[in-house]
Amino acid sequence: MTGLPRRACLRGLVYTLLVMAGPDFGRRHVIDGTEVSVGSRPGVDLVLTDPGVLPKHFTVVFEEGSWKAITSSPQASMIIDRRWRHPRTGRAGARIFVGDTQLLLYSGDVDLEMARLGSEGLDFDADTLRDDAVNQVRDRAMRFRSDMEGKAQPVSDQRGGGRRSGRGTGVPPETMSSEGSRVFSGKAGMMRLPETVEQGRRTPPQGAQAPKSARASWNPPGGAGTAAPTPTPQNRALVKGQMISLTDTAISAMPSQSRDLAVLHEKDGRFASELRILATRMEDLRARLGYKSFLVTSASDGDGKTVVAANLALVMSEDSERKVALVDANFRGPRAADLFNLDKSRGLLAALEGKYPLSQCVARVLGRNLVVLHAGGEHNNPASVLSSPKFKALLSELNQAVDFMVVDAPSAIPYADVPLLTQHVDAVLMVASAHRTNRSRLDKALDTLGRGRVVGSVFLNRKKGAPKREKT
Repeated sequence: MTGLPRRACLRGLVYTLLVMAGPDFGRRHVIDGTEVSVGSRPGVDLVLTDPGVLPKHFTVVFEEGSWKAITSSPQASMIIDRRWRHPRTGRAGARIFVGDTQLLLYSGDVDLEMARLGSEGLDFDADTLRDDAVNQVRDRAMRFRSDMEGKAQPVSDQRGGGRRSGRGTGVPPETMSSEGSRVFSGKAGMMRLPETVEQGRRTPPQGAQAPKSARASWNPPGGAGTAAPTPTPQNRALVKGQMISLTDTAISAMPSQSRDLAVLHEKDGRFASELRILATRMEDLRARLGYKSFLVTSASDGDGKTVVAANLALVMSEDSERKVALVDANFRGPRAADLFNLDKSRGLLAALEGKYPLSQCVARVLGRNLVVLHAGGEHNNPASVLSSPKFKALLSELNQAVDFMVVDAPSAIPYADVPLLTQHVDAVLMVASAHRTNRSRLDKALDTLGRGRVVGSVFLNRKKGAPKREKT
């Protein structure tokens, strides 16, 4: 057994990599050295045909008492779940997720039936993604004990280009934003905007406070002034070769612990329930009118539009048959990269500038049928980006790959960004916030966008406070 890791030799064990799911289901590799490489190109130790796997995606290096998982480049990403136990012996193993492939790393021999039995009940959800036993490895090396117990630790490994160390563990720290603490300190829900606003009358409703109740509402299109769905551009030469799907990107996204992602913390809460009602109405619009792309905006900054867009996308992607994309098109204050722990250098701007293909800028959210394309940073002239033919073609490319696209936009007032963005979507959702949204600005925003384009509204019931006032 010369050449095996010392720990494995002492125990008389040989490590095995077994493909439990994916295009190469059932493929097995017995590790006969101190490291094993996995990728899609000939020459690596375990060759996978999964389109989401890079030519050399990652390497596992065995050392005395531990093993290291090392990704090959900034594009590579993997998730390691060390909760797996052999159904009979109780010995631990590690599930490794890359692209659409699931592998099992085990210190011994294991068959597919045992691998399946040991995985029962280990599906991902928001809680397990933040468990100490579940780690994300991207562009770095992480060390794990050979017995799969204990916390993973980042290690310095300078072999190969592009690796960095000292970036912390794969479990993201909690990031609580000030906006999230305001929005979700109380109840949250949806309701129809007051009739006096929806019908265009400027007389304020009776009573100074917004209603405390929360309910879903929908303004079915079809009346005068309703815009037809945005046609798909026929000229797609600007993004030739960038056709993507949910399975051809190697980037994975792990939601942060921010309270802004409220539906992950209260799956059956009122806010999540109301958004599911909204998702049902959006399905109805797609069936009747072909609407599939929706812009989320508000009258002013800080009304909670990003919170609504992110949570709506998460709720809609709970359905395994519904493919959803979340696009952060707010170049004035982008937040999607922080909410989903994404590399800020690989976003919409990088794709438009040709630095990376679209498939290398779109990230899949683990545990959801959702992809995220974040803004990629702020821009000093967003209008020039949003009005460019390349942006239109790129957005169309992504829209064709999914069933629904949710676009997070800046506020409608005072920026010109939203009228430019509405040219690329089928309909608009307007967000209003109790004790914060100014009625006159809301009325102006509806007029600016065109009331026929606004097919739904979301009302956030914040803590009571002094409403914003404007000079008249």
